Amino acid sequence: MSAKPNAIIFGALHSFTPVLVCSLFPEGKEPLVAHVRIVDKYSIHPPTTYLIKSFRNLLESKKGVIEYRQANLTVPAVVQKCVEDPAPDGRPYTYVFDNSGNFYYNLPSEVHVEQSLKPSLNIAQAVAATNAANPSTVKAYVRGLPPFYNHKDPPEKYKEGDDRAWKPLGNRGIWWHESVRAIGNIKDLPLVVLRAGYYYGEGLVYSECTSAIALGAVYKELKTEMKLYWSRNLRKNTIHIEDLARAHWMAAEWIASTGRNNANALIGVPIPPSQSPLVTPANTSTLSTPLPPPTESITVPVFNVVDGSDTTQGAISDAISAYFGIQAVWLDERLTELSGAKLQKFTEDVNDVHVGAWDAMVREATPRIKETPISPYTEAHQVEEHGCSLDGSKIRDVLGFKPTRGKFDEQAVRLYVEWCRAEGVWP
Repeated sequence: MSAKPNAIIFGALHSFTPVLVCSLFPEGKEPLVAHVRIVDKYSIHPPTTYLIKSFRNLLESKKGVIEYRQANLTVPAVVQKCVEDPAPDGRPYTYVFDNSGNFYYNLPSEVHVEQSLKPSLNIAQAVAATNAANPSTVKAYVRGLPPFYNHKDPPEKYKEGDDRAWKPLGNRGIWWHESVRAIGNIKDLPLVVLRAGYYYGEGLVYSECTSAIALGAVYKELKTEMKLYWSRNLRKNTIHIEDLARAHWMAAEWIASTGRNNANALIGVPIPPSQSPLVTPANTSTLSTPLPPPTESITVPVFNVVDGSDTTQGAISDAISAYFGIQAVWLDERLTELSGAKLQKFTEDVNDVHVGAWDAMVREATPRIKETPISPYTEAHQVEEHGCSLDGSKIRDVLGFKPTRGKFDEQAVRLYVEWCRAEGVWP
């Protein structure tokens, strides 16, 4: 029997990575890995980001098996050392999970180049250098890609190879997109990309879905109807965070056994350039290597990861409304008169009401809540007409992936709120 792989995970300590780590140590079963190294910018002693209880418990109970390194992922030499340093068993890390990148929307390009593009490129180059020195040391490089694209009320779900599905949304989307093209252009990198729908579920404290659930609690407290914009039919395809973690592991095992060249031949798709005027040599001058030409598509193995329920904005609002016993009202006006400063002022005004009510609920909660990362705060871009419409048939056909949590419904909301209460972060 071959030894279990060692895995190294970069970034997203504040969101996806703790759930991914917990999935590698399933309760009552054999671990999937021999050792895990987690690398991110945050401190965990003391914590400078919220860490869920199950992850904190795992860090304590698996001290010899899980290592955390606080590191600056924008420094190539630091990243290289994290990849090259062997695990305590003396063996190298053969599976790399790249969850790096800044999740905040309203940031300038300079920040996303530094915090989203550069870390991913550094990680990929470190893996490539390791494999160049010792061929096939790293067998899997899995890059997670959130739904940072502009899918405006499309008539169909997009497959991986559809150019129309690759239109980045905002500065964040542009530079996350360009990170995939940049690492995809690195020769022989054992890369597979997982492009996900909207995340939800127990273990996740920051996402559009978690904010929407908190918003439902606020409207119940205020005893008013929840006012929503755009169409009920706007697709916002979803994936439970635990299923997304399982998909990452399945993809790692698949690319490790398939290899990049075969993976390109089997499921590779051309990733088109973002065509953004922001992508210039001047804006990327701090990178150690130039980006692919802005007119060239880069072939990358990609899987869409969604739960298959074809979730819409209406389905999300129905689930939240049913659980909290509130009424959702869809307004006729499409906010076309709101943009720029007007839209920002509009969201600031509604956030004052929502966040104020939530803060009061937290202060008055029994038992007392020491801290909560949950918030109904809504960013301006979330009010605009942006969805996610993805065909997830390829990962089912190729990997046999079947979501265990079929859809975002009233039961999903209930389980999430119950988890938050057990976590001590819900009023």
